[in-house]
Amino acid sequence: MNINYFRRKLEEEYHHLSLWFFVSFIFGIIYFFQNVFVFSSYYSLVISIPLVLLALYFKNKDIVIFFIITCCASFFIGFFVSNLRTSLVETKPIQKIVVTDVTGEVIAIKPSLRGMQITLIDAKIDNESLSKVRINIGQKLATDLDYGVKVKLRAKLFPLSSSVLPGTFDFGFYMYMSGIEASGYALTSPEVISQKNSSFNDFIQRLRAKIYSRLV
Repeated sequence: MNINYFRRKLEEEYHHLSLWFFVSFIFGIIYFFQNVFVFSSYYSLVISIPLVLLALYFKNKDIVIFFIITCCASFFIGFFVSNLRTSLVETKPIQKIVVTDVTGEVIAIKPSLRGMQITLIDAKIDNESLSKVRINIGQKLATDLDYGVKVKLRAKLFPLSSSVLPGTFDFGFYMYMSGIEASGYALTSPEVISQKNSSFNDFIQRLRAKIYSRLV
């Protein structure tokens, strides 16, 4: 491809070049999670900073060099952000199936066709504490709950599972990155054991739940 033709096309699309930088950023994220070649976030940051400075230098000098360097910088920034994000995760999933009493504060309520799904924080099971637990409650056991209340119920909890087929959505990885350390289903209806003063965030969550329920 003629370099002048490439330069002319870049000049024509100058105000849309940021879309390509975003694509390069996404590819950096994908590359990191594919584990093709792993290096530390320190090295990716060290590479990104000079590339950003070079891109600023060539911005008004040569659009081709500017475009190539900025795409490379975006790629390594995506790699760095992914590395940093995973390093900040402190999720410690359970390692075996347990049937136990669970107590925790409700921070999310998701109505469904089969009942409801709740997410608890500061969950207590036996003598162990979990930062976050997601529990599905069947239609027969579902009850009206409010955000911020502390509940107790008996549930069967499972370790985080990986994707069933290669390339499909990995719910276990999604829950791991969300801080969820166990998921399962309720064996008894949740019992409210303490209330909490309502906040603006609780109001927003209730509004979201009503909209979601209406859509379902």
